[in-house]
Amino acid sequence: IHFVYDFSIPLTSGLVATQSNYQESILFLIPTKAQIKIPIKMIDTPEWITSEEKVLVDKFQARVQDVLPPAEIAKSTEDQDAYLLRWLRARDLNIDKAESMLLNALKWRKENDVDNALHAKMDPFFPENYRQKFVGPDRDGRPVAIGPFYEWDFRKLTANNKSAEEFTAFANNYFEEIMEKIRIQNENRKPGQAPVTQFIPICDIDQYSYGQMLNFTAMRKWFQMAATYEAYYPEVLYKAVFINCPSYFQFFIKLLKPIVAARTLEKFICYPSLDDWKKDVANYMDPSILPEQFGGTNQFNPFSNAPANGRNEPASVGNQ
Repeated sequence: IHFVYDFSIPLTSGLVATQSNYQESILFLIPTKAQIKIPIKMIDTPEWITSEEKVLVDKFQARVQDVLPPAEIAKSTEDQDAYLLRWLRARDLNIDKAESMLLNALKWRKENDVDNALHAKMDPFFPENYRQKFVGPDRDGRPVAIGPFYEWDFRKLTANNKSAEEFTAFANNYFEEIMEKIRIQNENRKPGQAPVTQFIPICDIDQYSYGQMLNFTAMRKWFQMAATYEAYYPEVLYKAVFINCPSYFQFFIKLLKPIVAARTLEKFICYPSLDDWKKDVANYMDPSILPEQFGGTNQFNPFSNAPANGRNEPASVGNQ
């Protein structure tokens, strides 16, 4: 006979109890002060999900099974678990809050036709002025994005008469491209490898404009992108690496605190110089996938004479 109990009383004098999610354990009273050890067996789970999380994911799955997108339902049980775990972790394993978050995100995607964001025609102004390229993957299969973020000056939007709708289309395309790269890496992961659900951006902040941080209209665009991530793409970020950070960039991070969750901000890593980042590169990825200006050993500059679409890069830079 197998029993599963959920008790919080430790194995000490007088009472013996097991903790949650253990099997083959018996609760009983012992009139002694001696500490008793009872053989127990944990529910087996892979390293990327804990026993507690697996129990919650199964409960969450039962709640939202009927509203999940067909693309998610068609995935393996492991991939479905990984998808649902993102929402749970974003809400500190609170199923009610995770369900509300997921339902809101699915509603948003439908109302804004986000599933077709990658196929929508985009003004070339955006990929020309807000460039990013994918290299990688890192050592755990996550796609790696690199970008000269000192070029990402949202004051240009006003100067070039770009509408709020055009910027929203760009933001949706930006996040959907990330999700597409994650999907490809996940489908190509090695047998036994954990599901790939996150990415790593490496952002060059050298000479980032202090004036942009003082421009309310420009900062609102950063706030919009941050809010979009937090609400609709939770736990997609593994680490965000900022290199060549000027001292005042910390002020930019502080401005995001009312919008970005603390668990997300904890993933931000700021390196004052490229040499500082070079010391850590190998801990995350093979340096050969990165151009030298992003701390790697690849001599190709992906942002030199880049095509207008800002997406094509040679195979020598890394996998797509």
